[in-house]
Amino acid sequence: MILCKITDKKNFMSKLLTEDCFHSFLIKEASISGFVSIHIDGRINTGFFSDDDPDKARLLTQEYASWSDMQKMCFDFIKGKRTPTRFHFVLYLKSEAVKQLLAKEGLTKEQTFVQNFVLNIKYEQGTITLTPAVDYASFTLDKQAEQLWDRSITKFLTGKQIPYTIA
Repeated sequence: MILCKITDKKNFMSKLLTEDCFHSFLIKEASISGFVSIHIDGRINTGFFSDDDPDKARLLTQEYASWSDMQKMCFDFIKGKRTPTRFHFVLYLKSEAVKQLLAKEGLTKEQTFVQNFVLNIKYEQGTITLTPAVDYASFTLDKQAEQLWDRSITKFLTGKQIPYTIA
């Protein structure tokens, strides 16, 4: 597991909150502390949708909301003259992207026990850090998936022109 320290906060925040860079992720949870604090549980509330809701079929294909569906709300809470004191986003790579990433390495979810590829994004004391992690379905000593995810995140950041250092 690596820790990526973002070196250009303004660039990163623009990409996170206003661009489509992170649209391949779902939001498991978020907490943002500013004037008040909010906590978002990204789990989709199936009872919220009526049977004739046009968004129901699209939104209920996954357990958690897409980052693209929650991005504006998070942006609205963070924007302003004052920077939040802290925030923490826990993102999951979308299921189809997990399968593609593993397939590139000749692996399957069953072989690796990977349930989710996780990206923790934290802002605290003026520093933004990203920590990739793997959520396993069962215990394994095999670190192949973690190494793959670490490499994928550094490639992702480089490809999206997000400067970082490994801390």
